[in-house]
Amino acid sequence: MIKYRSKMSLILFILGFSYLTISSYTRGAKRDLDFKVFHKVGERLIANDLDIYNFKKDGIFSYKYSPFAAIVFQPLAFTDLKTAQKIWCFFNAVLLIFSFYLSWLILKYYYPSINFSNEILFLTLIATARPILNNAMQANINLYLYFLMILSAWLSVIKKQQLLAGLPLALAASIKIVPLSLIGFFLFTKRFKALFSSVSITVILSAIPFLYFGTDETFQLFKDWTTILADKNHDPYFKWTNQSSYVVWLHILNNDDIASIIHKLHVFIAFPIFLYLVYKNNEALILSFCFIAILLVSPVVRIEYYVMLILPFFVIHQELFLNSDKLWRTLFWLRFVFSYFLGKFLIGKYAAEMISYYGQMYWGLVILIILFILCAINIKKEKA
Repeated sequence: MIKYRSKMSLILFILGFSYLTISSYTRGAKRDLDFKVFHKVGERLIANDLDIYNFKKDGIFSYKYSPFAAIVFQPLAFTDLKTAQKIWCFFNAVLLIFSFYLSWLILKYYYPSINFSNEILFLTLIATARPILNNAMQANINLYLYFLMILSAWLSVIKKQQLLAGLPLALAASIKIVPLSLIGFFLFTKRFKALFSSVSITVILSAIPFLYFGTDETFQLFKDWTTILADKNHDPYFKWTNQSSYVVWLHILNNDDIASIIHKLHVFIAFPIFLYLVYKNNEALILSFCFIAILLVSPVVRIEYYVMLILPFFVIHQELFLNSDKLWRTLFWLRFVFSYFLGKFLIGKYAAEMISYYGQMYWGLVILIILFILCAINIKKEKA
């Protein structure tokens, strides 16, 4: 029976993962949403138009990334939008494969006698399918960022190439700030070379716009960037697809001041949780929480951002087959049903969107964090 279940899990994983990989190309190549932002900013730089952070030009789908990222996106505009989008989505599909593979290698490193590997693969596929599909449909950059972060972790943890590990993380952080959460892992696991490398290269990459655009122009770009990051006056910010703690609590309480305080409390609480995992000296949990923290503290957390949880889900699903604690297993299965059995295909679009409006993915994240804390409580502190 166990062999049959394992074989079925592997078959379902291969079929499901193949579908997601193909969809990461086909769905993104057909739609015209986030990717046009990357292509448009490239066109503007070619035309020497530095007014790239103007909402009035593009409406809701506007450029919100760093000045350095604009330079990275510029080559996309050397070809037409459709061709560039197909190339982008092709690499999105390729990086999905590598992201899963590197995450799996890290899991096997921390759990060398891994059990129920096929079941873990299948459960993680279920857990990440929705954000992967959303990321594909948006032709978004989140999977690129996750790949760079997990590549950095793989270079540091498995290959022991600490200086080289800083390069992919710095590239990700120079495009979008949130990947810098990974430096907490480098700092508290005493990977000081990786920490120095990532911070140094990030500073260098962030300085490139001063050479590319000029000093005054770059200062203005950074000012415009910080302004647009703080801007909430556009429709998708408060839509149910934003599952940040701030927006979810605003929907629940209908009070901006209290929602802002609760969001700040999330930021405040994240640090002692991280320190507790450091105290327990379990690198798998520490590294996983660096990815979780991105979704916990960010004021904008779209559904597709949850691709950042590939490694954390691998770890938590391995713990499922190790952890015999009844409370832990009860919480895990409650979360599983709540997160994956309340979709529009089962309960209808209206009901599903209402549940999402009040934070379906956010509450799933909260339970996931509780599961990680309980894992840390139940392990004995390892020797350094």
